Amino acid sequence: MEIGDLKDKVATKDEIKMLIEFINARFEDVNRRFEDNNRRFENINRRFEDMNKRIEFIEKILILLLGINIINTGTVILILLRVMKVF
Repeated sequence: MEIGDLKDKVATKDEIKMLIEFINARFEDVNRRFEDNNRRFENINRRFEDMNKRIEFIEKILILLLGINIINTGTVILILLRVMKVF
């Protein structure tokens, strides 16, 4: 069949229905992928929120300890580096 032969062809009701079902299935696949990616980003966001809470807590404690002169700045830096798992 040549491409020119297709221009005069009229799609049947079943062919149109099949095409619509194919398009719907494709959109459902794309939607599932977006939902998966969205879940991953939500998980990453929760992890960052948890990390931020921990860091804020540690900052408050270190500021308190520095304020009452229990520890010096070098010790604060060392504690922060250990908390951040630098070494």
